[in-house]
Amino acid sequence: MITLKDVDLFRKQGRARRQILRHCNLNLDAGCQLAIMGESGAGKSTLLHLIAGLERPDGGSIQVNGHRVDQLSQEQLPLYRRRIGLVFQQFNLLPTLTVADNILFQHRLNELGNPEEVMDTLVVPLGLASLWKLYPDQLSGGEQQRVAIARALAHHPPLVLADEPTGNLDEATGDEVMEIFTRLSRALNQTLILVTHSPRVAQVLGRTLHLRQGQLHD
Repeated sequence: MITLKDVDLFRKQGRARRQILRHCNLNLDAGCQLAIMGESGAGKSTLLHLIAGLERPDGGSIQVNGHRVDQLSQEQLPLYRRRIGLVFQQFNLLPTLTVADNILFQHRLNELGNPEEVMDTLVVPLGLASLWKLYPDQLSGGEQQRVAIARALAHHPPLVLADEPTGNLDEATGDEVMEIFTRLSRALNQTLILVTHSPRVAQVLGRTLHLRQGQLHD
């Protein structure tokens, strides 16, 4: 499903360049759930951005489901990103859309039918049915994150990338959100890569790798 081979990435710091990723490698089978941990600034979020095609590496190759992401053209990238679910720490819900429209945004963008399926498979299990017509500013942090998760999963992407999805939640709410998130992802047979600082969150997933000195380690 995902293969990173000798991926390098640099960041400019004044006149110097700092190497964030150094010959970074990863092999991940379809349907696996992986947590990536590491110190702040280690490059965890950057790694997700590279896999999502939001950034390009300075060296090496990134292959996702048979596609060389690092070689996709600007015209091909939007189509590739439609096949990915993204969950962020800041939720990134559209404030002018209701819960229903936020969740169904990608579903409609991908011209998928039967939105009732989303209600049955995601909205009800996530406890969002009673919030369907509300707006993001009327929700708690935990409710907003559950909406963000539903939105990321609604178009059935084979790959879901989550960046500190419980970082803004208290421990109890974070545990609840993670249990639902991972259970739904497994039920949909999705590959999940999740960045976190929390060992509690990481242990919910099947595998954990640590990003140190630009490389992933067990």
